[in-house]
Amino acid sequence: MMRDAGLMVGAAGVGALILVGAMLARTPPVAPATPVAEAPRTAPAALTDVSSLFAETSVTPEQREVLHAEMRRYLLTNPDVITEVVGILEARRAAETAQAELSMVSDNAPEIFADGFSYVGGNPNGTINVVEFSDYKCPFCKRAHPEIAALLENNDDIRFIYKEYPVLGQESIYASRAALAVLRISDDETYRKFNDQLMAFGGTVSEQVVRRYAERFGLEGDAVMEAMNHPEIEAQIRRNHELGRTLGITGTPTFIFGEQIIRGYVPVAQMEEAVELVRRIVE
Repeated sequence: MMRDAGLMVGAAGVGALILVGAMLARTPPVAPATPVAEAPRTAPAALTDVSSLFAETSVTPEQREVLHAEMRRYLLTNPDVITEVVGILEARRAAETAQAELSMVSDNAPEIFADGFSYVGGNPNGTINVVEFSDYKCPFCKRAHPEIAALLENNDDIRFIYKEYPVLGQESIYASRAALAVLRISDDETYRKFNDQLMAFGGTVSEQVVRRYAERFGLEGDAVMEAMNHPEIEAQIRRNHELGRTLGITGTPTFIFGEQIIRGYVPVAQMEEAVELVRRIVE
């Protein structure tokens, strides 16, 4: 069953074989030691280059066959080695991904935090930036919406940036155009109310719906419809889509807390933890 272990676990399996080879090639057999407290795990140096292992030990083809057989025997009797190496490699990949995302946010900070057209709520002068990329037709965005409101209510140092990010079809784009039109011809508070209404609405966002909500908040329906067709509205949505592609955003909601990207819905308790982490950094 373990004969094809390297194929089954991919790179992690190869890493395990390299690790075992290093152990067998460089360490003579010893009697089992008394268990001691486990030291912190770090990526074994042997994982970096299998060719250097064989070069250093100058093995012959015959010795290599013996070594391979012993490596297989070792894995059969110690399968937990693969699990250990998988954990090491996954931790390394996670760290590399996190660093890459930090760099992406830093490199695109002006467009993320100060594009000049996105709604800014919470405390506009707050020291903690929280960004949401959202779609009015996304059920998880709707679920997150009241939790974001609670987060802002409980933290007066959050500067909240809302990115219209319609990715679920023409109705999503229509709703975002309407919201950006309201923001263009009115003020932040009216946009917030209009945004809340669209997020709470469960039906089809049509012209009739847009007009009804616009008039409910003191706007003329014709003015909103005209603003929706302004070239700048289309340009703003296009900019958000380009930014999303740059950041690797493929779904909504996606959040940025400080410089950390969080993809997908998270409950308010996890949002609070992310905010507290940013707060410790900025302070």
